[in-house]
Amino acid sequence: MKRLSFLAGKQQKALTILLFIAVVFQVVYIGVTFVTRMPARIRSVADLPALERGARLSFGDNFAEFITFLREAVPDDATLVVPPMGEDDVYGNSALVAYFLFPRAVLGCNGGESFEACAGRFGGDSYYWLSTSNYHPVETQGLSREWTPFEGEKGIYAP
Repeated sequence: MKRLSFLAGKQQKALTILLFIAVVFQVVYIGVTFVTRMPARIRSVADLPALERGARLSFGDNFAEFITFLREAVPDDATLVVPPMGEDDVYGNSALVAYFLFPRAVLGCNGGESFEACAGRFGGDSYYWLSTSNYHPVETQGLSREWTPFEGEKGIYAP
């Protein structure tokens, strides 16, 4: 291998040692994180239904518990409106929420769209509205809805 002209003797050795230490650190970190912890996490959810197991492993326990709450609170033939992606990156992702809530229909407000425009577009009176800590669709508009809380400011507004 041709020596790099700007690295001579001691500098090249120091760089090689530093690179070796970085590689060892990464191998140890990956081993501890994925080889020892992940199998235990997978075993802890092995007996759960596939959707709940996927939710817990992908997004954490709080997400899975909220999805379970939504599946119980929103009827199978209902439509749920989720916040815009800009308001909530996870619960605003209508495709993601629809995956976990199938067969319920899930609609999303457009980013920057006012609540009135979104409600008007979806005929707001018959839909369930998702509320998160970053997005409170109904309470700020003075509409009459039944509030079903989950945790803190997360929950749904039912027709």
